[in-house]
Parts: sequence; C-alpha cells; structure tokens
Amino acid sequence: MVVGRSALHGNIPAVLLGGRFYFKRKEYLYTDFGGGVNRKAGESPLTGAFRELAEELFAQDEETATVTAQGISEAMKSELLGDRPFVSGDYVMFVVTAEALASSLDIDPGDSALDQLFQSAAFFDAKLGCKRFRV
Repeated sequence: MVVGRSALHGNIPAVLLGGRFYFKRKEYLYTDFGGGVNRKAGESPLTGAFRELAEELFAQDEETATVTAQGISEAMKSELLGDRPFVSGDYVMFVVTAEALASSLDIDPGDSALDQLFQSAAFFDAKLGCKRFRV
C-alpha cells in the first residue's frame, strides 16, 4: 500500500490503490496491490508485492514487472512503515510512502510524490487492446 499526501486535492492524506475490472459483472473494485508470490522462482513476499504493484499500477507484463520489483525491493526494505510488513494469517501487506517509492523509481516527486505516481500510472484498455496512460 502506498500512502502520501495529494497536492492536487488540498494536501490531504491519501492512498494509491490498485484494482480489478470484473468483465462479467462490468464492475471495477479498488483494492491494495496484491497477488501471489512466485515461490518456485525464489521470489520473496516483498519482491512479489512490488511486482504486483508494477503490473497493476504501470501495466507492466510479468517479466518487466519482475525486473522493476527486483530493482526497487532492496532499497524499499528499509522504507517500510512500521519497519515490518503487516501480517494477518497468510496475507502480508507492505506499507510504504509515496516519496520513498517515487525515489526508488527515479520519479521526480514534484509537489506530491503520490500525485506523480498516479500520473505515471497506466492501465490496459480492453476495447483498444493496449496500454493507456492516465493524463
């Protein structure tokens, strides 16, 4: 989960969420960024979490997202809010600041790292069959 403040919305605290479109129900549900960990490939929960974020926030394919996640997960270990993941049963959640994540991705935070991450987001447009970027 990515937390920060949105300069575009009066500097209020905010979270950056992922989500999923359910085609049969024609419904989009917001969630944290999440999914499974590829344990067969030796993926750690932290790297898996960042891979899922890269897939869902930047619409990266699994291979590209894995490279992105490997590049930032080591730096982000020391940036976890609470200095550890939050664990509930077999569910693990990592909480980081937008500023730390933007820095690890070499994204200029401008007035608000959270806003810049959102502006960098891409999504898959099923109608067009391609990635589209938010503007």
